[in-house]
Amino acid sequence: MSNLAEHDEAGIAAGAILSLVLALKSSVRGEEWDVVAQVLGGAVGGKLGSRLPDLIEPPTSSWHRSTAHSLVATAAVATGGVAKGNRLAERLRVAARDARIRGDENPDARAVHTMRRLLNSFGAGVATGMPAGYVSHTLLDAATPRSIPIITKGF
Repeated sequence: MSNLAEHDEAGIAAGAILSLVLALKSSVRGEEWDVVAQVLGGAVGGKLGSRLPDLIEPPTSSWHRSTAHSLVATAAVATGGVAKGNRLAERLRVAARDARIRGDENPDARAVHTMRRLLNSFGAGVATGMPAGYVSHTLLDAATPRSIPIITKGF
């Protein structure tokens, strides 16, 4: 059975990798720190997401897996959660670019806009990393002898 440390590690890796791929796909020259912030956010989001199934259905026994650990819930998160997370992340990336432009236009407020830019980039990573972490959790559980249910316990 996968333990908390394994779920954390897989979630961090899944969130960071997905965030890196999406950040590189959407970045432009000069946004290297934004990419770093997105990958760090993805790692944090991945760790948080990897803990969600067990927060919803606490692991009081090896039979705790039900709806939140199911194949259907995982598929819903993998499709809907990733799509919603990507839309939110794209809005945050746009806000980060806006902060970068405002910082370039106003040197007196550059530090504030830089912080705003990096926080938006970090948030974009969290938004994409959380669903990746959730999916990593259920994939690890699916590989155990008890596996995961299709819909809910008994199905």
